[in-house]
Amino acid sequence: MATGHSAVTRGREADPTVSRRRLLAIRVAAGFFAFVFWLPSLAVADLVIGLIPADSASSHAVGNLAYGILGAILIAPAFASQLRRPEEQVAPLQQVVLVVLALACAAVIAAAPVGVAGAAVVLVPLLVLVALHPRRKEVFRRLPRPSVPLFGFALIVLGPLLVYVWKAASDGRADLPPEDSYAFVPTVWTAVTAMALATVFVALLSAFGTSGWFVSAMCAGVAVAVFGVGSVLNPEIPASGGRGWGAAAIAWSLAWAAMSLRERSRRRKRRPDEPILADTARG
Repeated sequence: MATGHSAVTRGREADPTVSRRRLLAIRVAAGFFAFVFWLPSLAVADLVIGLIPADSASSHAVGNLAYGILGAILIAPAFASQLRRPEEQVAPLQQVVLVVLALACAAVIAAAPVGVAGAAVVLVPLLVLVALHPRRKEVFRRLPRPSVPLFGFALIVLGPLLVYVWKAASDGRADLPPEDSYAFVPTVWTAVTAMALATVFVALLSAFGTSGWFVSAMCAGVAVAVFGVGSVLNPEIPASGGRGWGAAAIAWSLAWAAMSLRERSRRRKRRPDEPILADTARG
């Protein structure tokens, strides 16, 4: 049986044109894109705003939270993961592919074409990083067999989030308040729909154990936890999950983190001679 370390080696040798300059280029680009999605995009500010208690029925708090989750939790960390050993971080790029897909789907089912612009904004840096990546062919390769415990536990959150997606998209199609402050950004309903879809997609992706899967697992868990906290703090405003579902989301995220850590530990014990990140290198 080949070890994860040899898997990494094969990944590096798969493209003999990979050079230090190329690795430097992907790190510089990844660092720049991560910074842009964390700060200039206001994703971190949106997270903070979304967690401030609000009483008004016209509050955009959950919409802000959705923007923050998409930018600061599901996109920026995936880009930042390429700063160290990018050859071992394929799943985070697959994660961003799924975020783009979620944004596009949300634009369609919530009847908000402007949401396609949001998908395009994410797609451009993604294509740059995929083009530079030393294992770029694996980003779109068929996924391996999933971890049954992780995949099964991810399915638990699938049902409630799909119900949430359907309700949010329906409210978006009905053009219910809150009204959006800007015409050139995805609507609140499109944002929360995309956030829910992307979170489900990323959780399911991490269960397949592709290289860098643990980054995606943690991103999905934090996204669900933050949404749960926001729903508990703002149970009555539009797009909130309410206190009950918010508490359930927090509980699920904690259990998910524990299961992900256990799965990583299990893989390391099975291959104790491998380097610390080798559990992410095996597809």
